[in-house]
Amino acid sequence: MNQTTLDNSSPKYAGLSRRVLLYVVLCSIALAGVSFVIHYFHVRNLFFRTVADQLQLIENGFLQAVATEARDDNHLELYLFLRVVSEFSSISYVKVDSKIPGNERVIEIGDASSAYDDVRRYTLPWPKGYMSEEPAGTLTVHVTYDAIRKAMHEESVYFLGFSLLFMLLLSGLYFSIFRLSVTRYLSYMAHHLKQININNLNLPMGWQRLARHPTHPDELDIIAQRIDELCSNLHREINQRESMLQEVHASKEFYQQIVEDQTELIIRFTPSIEITFVNQAFCKFLGVSREQLIGEGLHRFFMFRELDHLRKIVDRFTPENNVSQDDIAIIHPSLGVCLISWKSRAFYDDEGTLTLIQATGRDITDLAKTLQNLKLLNKAIESAPYGIAITDPKQPDNPAVYVNPAFEKISGYKSSEIIGKNMRFMHRDDSNQPGINKLRQAIKHQTQSEVLVRNYRKDGSQFWVEMIVAPMHDQGGQITHFISIQTDVTERVNANERQQLLVNELDHRVKNVLATVLALCSQTVRSTDDIKTFQKVYTGRLHALARAHEVLAKEKWAGTSIHQLVELILGCEVNHEHIRVAGPPVKLLPRLSSPLSMTLHELLTNAMKYGALKNPDGSVRVTWEVQAMPEGQVVKLFWREDCPRECGCCDGSHQPGTGMKLIKGLVEYEMNGTVDFSFTENGLECSLSIPNHPNISKS
Repeated sequence: MNQTTLDNSSPKYAGLSRRVLLYVVLCSIALAGVSFVIHYFHVRNLFFRTVADQLQLIENGFLQAVATEARDDNHLELYLFLRVVSEFSSISYVKVDSKIPGNERVIEIGDASSAYDDVRRYTLPWPKGYMSEEPAGTLTVHVTYDAIRKAMHEESVYFLGFSLLFMLLLSGLYFSIFRLSVTRYLSYMAHHLKQININNLNLPMGWQRLARHPTHPDELDIIAQRIDELCSNLHREINQRESMLQEVHASKEFYQQIVEDQTELIIRFTPSIEITFVNQAFCKFLGVSREQLIGEGLHRFFMFRELDHLRKIVDRFTPENNVSQDDIAIIHPSLGVCLISWKSRAFYDDEGTLTLIQATGRDITDLAKTLQNLKLLNKAIESAPYGIAITDPKQPDNPAVYVNPAFEKISGYKSSEIIGKNMRFMHRDDSNQPGINKLRQAIKHQTQSEVLVRNYRKDGSQFWVEMIVAPMHDQGGQITHFISIQTDVTERVNANERQQLLVNELDHRVKNVLATVLALCSQTVRSTDDIKTFQKVYTGRLHALARAHEVLAKEKWAGTSIHQLVELILGCEVNHEHIRVAGPPVKLLPRLSSPLSMTLHELLTNAMKYGALKNPDGSVRVTWEVQAMPEGQVVKLFWREDCPRECGCCDGSHQPGTGMKLIKGLVEYEMNGTVDFSFTENGLECSLSIPNHPNISKS
């Protein structure tokens, strides 16, 4: 190390430094002595207070227990109580002298001859039920302070040794520092220490480093430079940390204020379910203060079942999966059970140990009840036997937004085929209905209406619905939707139509029957010569008319099957072996049944009297077909007779008689059709063309 020289002020300051060192050592010795005395009396008072507490415990607690156990025949529990008392650090001997009648005994624990410092005697109280002026016995205790003396001696030795060691270390440190003559650099250290508010050294600031060659610093100069750099870095680091602490504190206050301002319930708790924090919203919700909640267990607010669920959630957390969403009910002091939707997050330390759980919740009790009511309402709508549809007038063309299963069943359409469309598509081209016009006016004026509408299913079949349409309003009175409740009344409408048809047909038939009876009577009278023939012909014609009415009655005047009518008229007269019937299924209008039955009766009567059925080998073939015309359905019926030539029944000499005139009148005037007669070598051929649709005028 380079040699350095000091100016005249250096010895002065060196002597001052030695005096300062002496004062520091003396002050340290005095401080150690004072600390020793204070510590001695503190330990003494502490141990004497312990002895007093033990004696107070014997008097207040054990004395009653000893008196109670002294009257018991079993000495074991009394002996155990005395053994506990003898284990006290200040008790060396215990003696119980019981005077209770029937339980007189003396029990001693410890050595009565051993040295002791004090004797305490306690009078045993009488148990309940005993009354005596003499004491129930005594409890004698020998008190010794040996443990106190021993503990004080050990504490004093330890403290004194520590004080001496501290003074030696302090003295050696100071001597080492001054021996190296570093006082000349204290000004630089004091300067930087003042900047960081640790300027405990009151040294002049004018000292300078005294190196002979500033360009070649010695070891102390290098050390001082390093200390200077260390102090600068320390100052900068402390300032940075203070700034960071201020930012953290500000962020903490900001976050705390955000948490307090939240309307959601926020609670933090430990893995052992102990509450460590609640925000103001949680306190307000439960109606209790924060001080009443901090440190409490969650079992105070959770039912046993929900608490078990919460423990399972805590056990399920992992550092990778530390978030959970659950609905857990809590017990509200006044509202009862409330359902809360909790979002919980678990926090772990650096070692992966769960330290804290924070849960954020909101009360969904009303929402859960609303959802339950909505589910019940939805189930009722889904199970309703009536078709229910809801439309949205706020959207263009008021499309359907919901239909229930009953509506799908009635219309034949699936909900996906209906939603998004206006309900008018089920009217197809049949939109000119009174009910539809009334419905349009109700929707236009936003009023309730009940209408009868004719719609068409997906398969094209027609059905009738009785519809109630009503507007739906929100809380502000604004219309949000229209609801339509529809009942399939097709059967009722058809029944009403059949009933009206029966009434009209009955009126028409009665008139026609009376007119027909009179006409038959008149024609039969003109074509017969005697009363017997008149009776036979007239009765046959009336029977044919009666059979037609019989078939109509069976079909409830809703029309008859042409096959059934032909077999009924022809089968009652001859064997089916001579008459063959063939044709597709056709249902005739009710008004055609009577004239067609009479026409078939006349043809059958003519064949039996003059035609093919007159001969046993003759036969008749009745066929028909259906033609679709623009105005409606037309039935073509053919009557063909097959008669052997040798019988002479088809020689072409027959002339149209009364029966054929009657047939022509029935077909053309009653059925609005046409008839054509032709006589061939095989017999009569007759073809009928009968309109089987209602779009014709009735004769």
